[in-house]
Amino acid sequence: LCSPPVLAVVGDFRAEKGDPEKIRTLLKALAEDTRWTVQIGKHGTKAALFGSGEGITVVDTSSHADYLRFLSTADAVLVFADADKYYARHSGTVMDAIACGAVPIVPDLPVIASQVHNPEVVGITYPDLSDLKAYVIKAIEEREAFAINRLAYFKARGSIELTENFTHD
Repeated sequence: LCSPPVLAVVGDFRAEKGDPEKIRTLLKALAEDTRWTVQIGKHGTKAALFGSGEGITVVDTSSHADYLRFLSTADAVLVFADADKYYARHSGTVMDAIACGAVPIVPDLPVIASQVHNPEVVGITYPDLSDLKAYVIKAIEEREAFAINRLAYFKARGSIELTENFTHD
């Protein structure tokens, strides 16, 4: 049997990513869905927001190799950002997720949305957190189409040379 897709979240839950308690509630609700598993990558193995038995696996991404391995096992990477605090910041995590074969799910903020929409659509934007589950479902269901777009995305950016065999494992 194939294992369920992995929904990944990277990093600590700082103020510029939004209200930590709201994020905790959203991630717990997403973890209750059996169509995917939820993993949090963070320095060290403790995610202060989560206790054991909440259906969320915490993965140590302290080293760069661990971080890239974590992203490479993800099918989708969920990014949180508060419009008033994170608005114009480019996210290296978004670009790393794309390069590692995961579908980024990002807030619909101008700069960060441009990372997943230009020059090809390789991810999903969400307008707010009210129906986040629907965006996760779309990212997981359409990940093969996004994989095809990734070839054109990187070719247009001229950043790396990929072969048509580039797919997420």
